[in-house]
Amino acid sequence: MRTVTARKGQSLIDLALQHCGSADWGEDVAKQNNLSPDYVCSGGEVLEVPDGVEAERKRIASAGVVPVTGLDVSGWTLQGVGLSMVGEMSVR
Repeated sequence: MRTVTARKGQSLIDLALQHCGSADWGEDVAKQNNLSPDYVCSGGEVLEVPDGVEAERKRIASAGVVPVTGLDVSGWTLQGVGLSMVGEMSVR
């Protein structure tokens, strides 16, 4: 086990991916810290994570991947951002 500091908006699956090498460790992170599996960090929490798979952990770290899936975009200004679609919609 190791301790890590969570970033704002990180889910336990994000932490598992980043620090254990696989999202599959998310439930273990939740259990170890007595948290619900769908918990989203507010930032600054110090949590315990399993060691995971060292080779995968190093590969993710060397790529600079820091997953944060719980972004709060409520205060963002999205001027100039459009909607694009791939494929087609049809009503039957």
